Amino acid sequence: MRRCIGILTVLGVFLLIWLPHLLSLFFTIKMPWWNSETRNTWNFNFFLLFLGTLGVLLNLYLHVFRPFFYKFKHGSMESYRFISGIPLFSSLAGVYSAFWLTPLIWPCLLATVLLLSDVGGVVWFLIFTWKDDSLWSPRKYNHQQENGD
Repeated sequence: MRRCIGILTVLGVFLLIWLPHLLSLFFTIKMPWWNSETRNTWNFNFFLLFLGTLGVLLNLYLHVFRPFFYKFKHGSMESYRFISGIPLFSSLAGVYSAFWLTPLIWPCLLATVLLLSDVGGVVWFLIFTWKDDSLWSPRKYNHQQENGD
């Protein structure tokens, strides 16, 4: 049941990105935030999308490339210190800005790429913890601890 909630959360994030755009394509619905007065806030949303992209690049460097470069340079991971990036910020920035920049398709595409490549985001949290029974099945994990397993 908890894994279903995790999957629905990830799908909900993608739905937040694409639903307003798909509604605007298939129906002649004009959302209340698509007017000339609110276009001044588009600069903020573009800036937020840019910050989200930088956050994804930082997370990718810290989680994927930095350990590889360290092992290549030192030969082992013995004294390597893991450093956390910016969890969830990039995903949330991408979703928020894509939602408000709905009439344009490229922010939706970029936000989707951000979500899929952000190793500190919602999608990768679900992937990294999928086989961790202590998170998804706490009753089974607590029962094993009580029995001394």
